[in-house]
Amino acid sequence: MGLRFAGPLIVPKPAQYNLKRHGVVLEWENEGGFPNSRKCREVFQIGGGERLCNLNPVLHGSLSLIKQGAEARVFESSFVGRRSIVKERFSKKYRHPSLDAKLTLKRLNAEARCMTKARRLGVYTPVLYSVDIVLHTLTFEYVEGPSVKDIFLEFGLRNGAVVEERMDDIAMQIGHAIGKLHDGGLIHGDLTTSNMLIRAATNQLVVIDFGLSFTSTLPEDKAVDLYVLERALLSMHSSCGNVMDRILAAYRKSSKQWSSTLNKLAQVLQMDHSLYNTHVKLLAFDLLTLTQTSSSSSSSDPVSFSRNGALLSRAETVGTVTSRDLKPNKFLRFTIDDGTGCVNCILWLNQLSSPYFSRRNPADVRLIAQTAQHFAAEIKLGVIARVRGKITSYRGVTQITALDVVVERDPNVEILHWLDCMRLARKVYNVVPPCK
Repeated sequence: MGLRFAGPLIVPKPAQYNLKRHGVVLEWENEGGFPNSRKCREVFQIGGGERLCNLNPVLHGSLSLIKQGAEARVFESSFVGRRSIVKERFSKKYRHPSLDAKLTLKRLNAEARCMTKARRLGVYTPVLYSVDIVLHTLTFEYVEGPSVKDIFLEFGLRNGAVVEERMDDIAMQIGHAIGKLHDGGLIHGDLTTSNMLIRAATNQLVVIDFGLSFTSTLPEDKAVDLYVLERALLSMHSSCGNVMDRILAAYRKSSKQWSSTLNKLAQVLQMDHSLYNTHVKLLAFDLLTLTQTSSSSSSSDPVSFSRNGALLSRAETVGTVTSRDLKPNKFLRFTIDDGTGCVNCILWLNQLSSPYFSRRNPADVRLIAQTAQHFAAEIKLGVIARVRGKITSYRGVTQITALDVVVERDPNVEILHWLDCMRLARKVYNVVPPCK
């Protein structure tokens, strides 16, 4: 990554500020022949200060905390005399230090890459000034202007032609921006009105916070991106009317691949009103009598399941383990008997060799594999286990592909599970309208 300044930048030696080097020097492109330009990213350490006090005082001004979330802190500062934002990804104390350092660095680099890629795709984002892999900070441009959230909340209190015209303009900009991101294979991951700003000077939409962004060309991922925005608009801006329809209209005009994405979005929205994304609690006799339907060849799931017309994809069962068949590093097949029938379950143990996981981060795959091995060790004949997972089919028989296993120590949990299943069936599952 290169750093360019409008004029020569002279960086004093660390000794002039009574500082010592942190031990890591990050090389930057030396373009323009500026004196000492390679020193402008040296990281200095001030004894006894907070972590972010280690920011180079030659480049950064004082820090003022604006907001803190679950993953990062956001500060207002200045960078080489320009008003800026510093975003720090802080460590998680509950994680192993080495794993925490790797994950934090991975997400920091991913956010910087995605923000830069979005800008190349023609989407307005804050200008990225610097990336500090030692302090886990991003420094970027301060965008002067309100968030789309604040604007829409204000619109909800007012009416008139001016409001409608402004809302149309913002919705059009949002749709065009998302279309450019998706056609470029970039998924934002957190499309909410809080992560969109309107630059005061030009009325341009600026998309921020790429902390959850990733690259994908799958229509499912693009549809979920739009679904997150639809949920945000519905929960925060229901008084703004059909703003989502206006955004989707602009998305159709901007995206060349809108058809497959919006078809998937329609499926997601339909499933949202069903039990599709819920781990339904079913007794074995009910689970084994679910209706199986062969899906279209383009679907990722060859078989879909329904109960009284309502689509289901996940289930939870509780019972005694009555059989166990282990194939090391391949899978564990076991059976759960809850008194009304036996449910076949499978726990995959091939994460380290499966092509399905080959493109994922090796550290994440190892963690998933270790968790699966732990579950397998817990599943023993005679124990009472609570199994949650995906409803699948093997040779025409319904089974659960286990994603979570808990060994219960209290034998009363089976009775409680029975009562829960009957109550939920009567009050929830039997009254859910079937998907059309």
